[in-house]
Amino acid sequence: MSQTAAAQLSTSILFALVAAVCVVLSRTKASNGWFAPVAAICCLFASITFGALAYFGFSSWHTQVVGSMLRELPYFVILSGVCLAQTGWRLTRHGLSRATVPVHVRSRPRLRRALTTAPAGLLGSWFVLGVVQLIWPTPALQLYAPAPPHFLLFSLLTSAPDGFYTALITYTFCLAAGPAAPTRYLRLKNLLFSIGASAWFLMLVNANVYAAERVFLPRPLLQVTTGAHLALETTFIIASAAAFAIGLIVPRAPEENPVIARWVYPRLLRLHEAFEEARWHIARGNKLKNLVRASYYSTQAARLLQIENDDAELLHATIQLTAILSSYADPSRITPD
Repeated sequence: MSQTAAAQLSTSILFALVAAVCVVLSRTKASNGWFAPVAAICCLFASITFGALAYFGFSSWHTQVVGSMLRELPYFVILSGVCLAQTGWRLTRHGLSRATVPVHVRSRPRLRRALTTAPAGLLGSWFVLGVVQLIWPTPALQLYAPAPPHFLLFSLLTSAPDGFYTALITYTFCLAAGPAAPTRYLRLKNLLFSIGASAWFLMLVNANVYAAERVFLPRPLLQVTTGAHLALETTFIIASAAAFAIGLIVPRAPEENPVIARWVYPRLLRLHEAFEEARWHIARGNKLKNLVRASYYSTQAARLLQIENDDAELLHATIQLTAILSSYADPSRITPD
């Protein structure tokens, strides 16, 4: 078995192991609905692709380009799905469904628009550059062989959209892991996701340095450096898979505390009853005029500012709470405390 075939086979086995881990995660609560099943399918596809490349050992440059494109497709699909998930889209059994947009993305419209373009940008560039490489083919899968100059050009062009969206999703996860995270569990989860995405970005840097070496280094020296680059690639794949797997396992919030359920929840119910009683007192006391006017103006302002429905509902609830706290109907029952 040649060195190239051995490297492809080891990568195939690695992706098969990652796919097995994703299958296990997809059958637990850690699957987060869509990521683990989709990642399992993509990793299984990558494992089969690398295995076929190791077994058949394509000699034609055109078939090597096709094999290289198939090898990159699973990563583009996963990255597109992760970017879309941050904009509020979720993949379910019935197709795409809308969900709540994370606060750190909703407050940044340009970031949200950029993440939304990920599927078109990644898959479109993958197809266009694949066609161009079929016109001017390169020995993409001969890992230890020198390559013509346009091999480096194609590598840089392929990595441009890939690196952009990878850096974007890393930045997004870092924002989610910031001080504004509601729980330390969610902060840790997003921190692990940012580490996994950073490993993706480092893989791109490693691939482009390796492409430059294939163009400029002599064959004897290339034989030495290629092994190091393949080892780095394997390390980044393992680090990324481990970070995302642990991130999926980490819960979004701590487990339910029986003390809280037994003592705090009944008190919250009593406070809620007092709140509703005060709302009805305002209605019976014919004091709705100012409240209705304030609600109307807030609705118009939310529409002009293009505020999300969830935030608009919070605004209306705040106005009602302010009206109740400013009411002198029953100060012994409703107080600022």
